[in-house]
Amino acid sequence: MGCFIKKYNFSNVIRWIEITLAIMVLLNFLVAFYAIHQLTKSSMESIINRFSTDVDNFSDTLSGIHSMMLSEVGYDRDLDTLFVADTAKNRINKINITVRIKGMITNWSKDLPYPVHYALYFPNNGIIINDADNNAEYDLWRTVQNDIITKINNQDYKSNWNIAKLGKAYYLTDIISNNGRYMLAYIDLKEVVDSIQSDFYGEDYYIAVTDNSDRAYFSAKELAKDKITASEEITGTLRKSLLKQMLVVKEKVKEGTHIIMVIHNYNSILKTFWIQLVLVLILIAIVIVVLYILRFVNKTILKPIQTFNRNLETLKNDEVYDVATHYQINELGNASRLMSEMVERIKGLKINIYEKTLEQQKTNMDFLTLQIEPHFYLNCLNIIYNMAQMEQYKEIQRLSNCVSEYLRYIFKCRDGFATVKDELEHIKKYLEIQKIRYGDCFESHITMDERILELSLPPLVLQTFVENSLKHTINWEDDIVLSITGTIGEEAVITIEDTGEGFKEEILYKLQNGIDISNGEKQIGIMNAVSRMKLKFGRGAAIRFYNCDRGGAGVEIRFPLTEKDNL
Repeated sequence: MGCFIKKYNFSNVIRWIEITLAIMVLLNFLVAFYAIHQLTKSSMESIINRFSTDVDNFSDTLSGIHSMMLSEVGYDRDLDTLFVADTAKNRINKINITVRIKGMITNWSKDLPYPVHYALYFPNNGIIINDADNNAEYDLWRTVQNDIITKINNQDYKSNWNIAKLGKAYYLTDIISNNGRYMLAYIDLKEVVDSIQSDFYGEDYYIAVTDNSDRAYFSAKELAKDKITASEEITGTLRKSLLKQMLVVKEKVKEGTHIIMVIHNYNSILKTFWIQLVLVLILIAIVIVVLYILRFVNKTILKPIQTFNRNLETLKNDEVYDVATHYQINELGNASRLMSEMVERIKGLKINIYEKTLEQQKTNMDFLTLQIEPHFYLNCLNIIYNMAQMEQYKEIQRLSNCVSEYLRYIFKCRDGFATVKDELEHIKKYLEIQKIRYGDCFESHITMDERILELSLPPLVLQTFVENSLKHTINWEDDIVLSITGTIGEEAVITIEDTGEGFKEEILYKLQNGIDISNGEKQIGIMNAVSRMKLKFGRGAAIRFYNCDRGGAGVEIRFPLTEKDNL
């Protein structure tokens, strides 16, 4: 009313909220699955690269060992001395050469993360030089010695690294032959696997060693259980089943020898996936709850208000009001029914005003009473209509309740009088309606002698002057104070004063001299109230109009304490 208020169609707002929430859920799904895909890809690449690097380093170590062994058996001339017959002259040289060679091959594996064992074997004279440096290593040599010597004597080996069973365990072995002498190296497969294992791969994984014939020399049972065939091209394959996922990586060590790593319950990806999925499900649940609330609000509050608003629009244009029967807001439904009754009464009043005659005093009283009702009814409709246009839904509910109580009072006051107490309660409802309409632009104070409350007045007389006071004083710039006081002496006196601009001189002159100020069907409120007071109390009633010294208009209403002499 005093400032521009932007209006919204709340149905469209709810619809856009629903669309936005649906888009958010879809985007969340897309982002979640994209993130899971990228994380899976990145994690797989990281694991494969790390495993490939570890295996390559091991393969390079084997190549280096092979090169050292070739150099030793091919170019160490001291080895020829060991072929010479054992005489007193060269015996010391053989001992020194044996000590040097033993010390050399013992030092070869000290810097490696796994033990590599070496030996030199001369079949012609049965000399064997091994790298055993302690009892444990010597015991190991004794365990594998016979199997190695047998392979060499039977020529049951291939040059370069191969897998062979020595004793009760499997080893990577490399046997090099040159001029009737043999140099060999052997590495326990368990030591190889242990050197590759790392916390980097998680907890639930294993490493297997295989050859091209699908034979597994390490972790054979685990491969069979997981149905993994060594000859398959399985590097980087993420195998899925209903209850588990596993990542399988295969790398070649040497021709015919492979190392396979299998990671069960691919934890980092699974945990991320389930956490993301739970978050998405929580979001969906929240969205469903929000959508349900929005639809509930739309059905139980917004739709009834929109129907109510459409009915008001129809009333404005066609003076036809359709009572909706599906309102779920009790106050709104009551107000709608009361408005329908009010519209019908207004129509009836318009007919009665033009058709009835004022032949008797009671008829005149009814006519004047009904004459003021359409005036206030239309004001109430206009207030509710304006509030509906501004979408003040809570205020509409509050106002509807006030209007319904207000109208109940009017409809029951059909016998021509009401107590001052009832009139004051009615005025309080009216002031509350005006508070909703004007906000804090005015204050009201009511002070009454309790003895005056049970006296009778024509209905709506006090409300007429209160309404007139507010209508002509509120200017949105100054705060208005409205005071209503009642005292009893020889007669009852009720005074209504405000702090506005007061009566205009022309109007005040007419009121003080009993001149009718009504203009056709307009401005009939004050004259109507004066007429009904005179009809009820005759000469016992007096209404004085004045302007207050401090500013503002005043009305003093006097009437007798008893009514029976004036009926």
